[in-house]
Amino acid sequence: MAQSKPNKFVQDWLQNPEYQPWLAAVAGDPHHAFCKPCKRTLGAETTTLKRHKTSAKHKKMMEEMEGQEEEQERPSQQEEVLPSYIKTRVASAIILFACFIAEHNLPFLIADHAISLMKAMFPDSQIAKALSIHRTKCSEVVQILGNFFKENTVQQLRTNKFSIIIDETTDLSTTKSCTVIVRFYDSDTNLLETKFLDLIDVYEGENAGGSTGQNLFNMLVTTFERYRIPMNNLIGFAADGAANIFGTHNSVCSRLYSNFPGITAIKCVSHSIHLCCSDACKVLPRQTEDLIRNVYSFFSHSAKRVHEFKEFQVYCKVKPHKMLHACQTRWLSLHSAVKRMLEQWNPLSMYFDLKESEEKLTSISQVNIALKDPTMRLYFTFLDYILPLCTDFNKLSQRKSPVIHLLYDNTHRLYGTILSCFCLCEKVNSADLSTFDPTDAANHKPLKDIYLGAPVHNLLKDPKVSGNSILIHSFLEKCKSFYIVLCQQIKKRFNLENNLWRMASYLNPPKFLNPRSRESLPSFQEFVDMVPRIYDGNVQQLDNEWRSVDWYDLSDIKNTSEITIFYERLLTYEDSLGIKKFKTIAAFALTVLSLPTSNSDAERMFSKLSSIKNKKRNKLCVSTMSNLVTISEEVAKVGCMNYKPSTECLALFIS
Repeated sequence: MAQSKPNKFVQDWLQNPEYQPWLAAVAGDPHHAFCKPCKRTLGAETTTLKRHKTSAKHKKMMEEMEGQEEEQERPSQQEEVLPSYIKTRVASAIILFACFIAEHNLPFLIADHAISLMKAMFPDSQIAKALSIHRTKCSEVVQILGNFFKENTVQQLRTNKFSIIIDETTDLSTTKSCTVIVRFYDSDTNLLETKFLDLIDVYEGENAGGSTGQNLFNMLVTTFERYRIPMNNLIGFAADGAANIFGTHNSVCSRLYSNFPGITAIKCVSHSIHLCCSDACKVLPRQTEDLIRNVYSFFSHSAKRVHEFKEFQVYCKVKPHKMLHACQTRWLSLHSAVKRMLEQWNPLSMYFDLKESEEKLTSISQVNIALKDPTMRLYFTFLDYILPLCTDFNKLSQRKSPVIHLLYDNTHRLYGTILSCFCLCEKVNSADLSTFDPTDAANHKPLKDIYLGAPVHNLLKDPKVSGNSILIHSFLEKCKSFYIVLCQQIKKRFNLENNLWRMASYLNPPKFLNPRSRESLPSFQEFVDMVPRIYDGNVQQLDNEWRSVDWYDLSDIKNTSEITIFYERLLTYEDSLGIKKFKTIAAFALTVLSLPTSNSDAERMFSKLSSIKNKKRNKLCVSTMSNLVTISEEVAKVGCMNYKPSTECLALFIS
């Protein structure tokens, strides 16, 4: 049987008193209508519309809407007679309320009750009486404030060189978005800034192509064009190492190199070192990972088991901590899970020994066998030694302060430390680490001399282990393979000959002030050639300031612990004639330090986004989330209670 054609929305309905003021058309969908008070999509049929109009829910929502409109009209009548200072304070109150909503991730629905509550609590307050803001107006205020704060950031990007950090995430409503964060040195305030710019829906628009390199690049360019930010100011880019971002061909990075020559692109250092550890751990027996996962799963959903286990923790005199699991998306979770297993090893062994006698379950038996296996404890103790070396490097790269000046030395230090554990020290110390082959057996120590950490060597002396030569040999071989793979991955993912990192290490204050640095780096020409988008001025001026550092008394600033403060003070340093002697090199250094080395700022932003859009607020659109994050980031500097709106901001809400 042939199906009838669906009815289309008739524009004349909007003029029909029967459907006013609640009916609206649906943009892009001619076969549906929209009820504004009920916030519901309806079929474009007169029968459906009339039936909906007579429903109890619609009548109730219409009464609420009419009541809100009447209440919002009253203050507007009073505003005509209110003194100007009261109007200013009312505007300030509206702004602060919206900031409070954004900072604490509260639903807009709270505005329907909060304002009425304030009026009941403060009946003698003229400001409370004049306040009129419900959920609809609250969302509009958030949009206005978000755009206002973004415009301030945009103004800074129009006049300063900046870098961008991007990453993608999928929220609980399966909306995939890309966050854009900018880092720059503000020449007006002499401060390094990291700010959220925008959140982009990667599937929004007719021509959206999702997460492809071409689509992400086009969206980035479109975003900056929309804000009228000159792309000539773009100097750096950082993201994770995904193929669509950093692939050799047809990626975001390849297009950036092609369209903006001289840009500095850096793969996320935190992500890279995490992948190095993950690949190295695959060499170890699978049972180590299974044990962590099985123990966590056993306790994760049972309050009874957790309560029973506490008795064993008390008996063994260990802290009643919960078990942890290693998460691929959390860079520091692996060592935390290993450390927790070692901490709880004895009570776990006793507990699962008892549970195996009570419950004949395969899962319990597998865990109990692993806990009684001496090699398992050896592997966990070894991981407890080696993982902190990588974790500390990861923590360094996640710092909010600049770290590009520390990467060259710390990467070589980490690589050299790991090599010295299984390679002959005389060969490691005399070799160029960038060309050293960790797989060459001629460079390796005898198996018995490999360093695995003091606790491991103590466990190897245990009578249960020391008498089993086959077990010890197998364990040492696995640990040696772990070292080799870890070194291979570090060498693969980190360019140990990275000239930019080597040059940036000269900006580290102790090295910057060391007279020997002028001998090893007589000129900044090579440095400038690597970052042509950062500095296009007279290199001789940079060299003059660089070579004159040793001839000025910088004792007042050389003990500064924070590198940004060091260069901010160097920027304003004056000689006896009042001439700023290092303003060029200090500004250059601050701009180089603004180059991002990790997308940890984007990861922190995702944590905030997951708090904003949750199960109870799962219909927030991407633009609203973007404005909420923008306001939250701005207000969080001082807190919503201490935030003072500027005159320009107040003017937006004073009629």
